[in-house]
Amino acid sequence: MTNRTKRPILSFMARSHGEIIALWPKMSILARELGEKTETVRKWKQRDRIPSEYWQRLVAAAEVRDLETVTLEKLAEISAENHN
Repeated sequence: MTNRTKRPILSFMARSHGEIIALWPKMSILARELGEKTETVRKWKQRDRIPSEYWQRLVAAAEVRDLETVTLEKLAEISAENHN
């Protein structure tokens, strides 16, 4: 019998889209999970902006990783704060 340890749930509250991207171990992993090129994700991080058309996929990828704080509401909140 194997002893499986449940992964910890991250409760970090990101304040920027760049911080959300940084929750993944590597940008290439996030890019693969979203079906995008690593360079595209790198540009999002540089601009500190994840285009809204990727938010649904991003939230789904976050759920698989137990990143409960990555929600549509949080992405929209960050986006709204950055446009003020």
